[in-house]
Amino acid sequence: MNFPKFSTYLLALAAVLFLSAKPTLAQEQGARFQRLGGWEVHFNTVATTFLEPSIAAQYNIRRSSARSLLNIAVLDATVAGKPAVDAEVTGSFLNVLGQRRTLNFTRVQEGEAIYFIADFGHDDDENLRFFIDIETENSSQELRFNDQFYHSIN
Repeated sequence: MNFPKFSTYLLALAAVLFLSAKPTLAQEQGARFQRLGGWEVHFNTVATTFLEPSIAAQYNIRRSSARSLLNIAVLDATVAGKPAVDAEVTGSFLNVLGQRRTLNFTRVQEGEAIYFIADFGHDDDENLRFFIDIETENSSQELRFNDQFYHSIN
């Protein structure tokens, strides 16, 4: 599968972050995804300061030590080659106080790859619970995961 330049860059950055964090089972197996129905939903987060300024500007992402980027790709696991699924992606996250913040996703298509990205602010050493709704004409699923965020030093 050919990954576009932006996607390859995000995956490489996510790998660096994963190496410095306590690994989850999916990370230990070399991927961070959840199987939801017939979909494989891949997701990662990266500090926005790790993005090149030109890439951040191209996708209207604010670079800050207190901001991160969530990247989601939905693949059809029922078809050979697992093609990208064009879906409607919405979501939010909760902090430890139970305060909910909405994520504003942008759809990015590069060739046959489709990604959904959202940047968001967070406190240092903050654990967030994510609730991501993924819908197509035929299906609806919810991706849930927790992640720990720190202010980047870049």
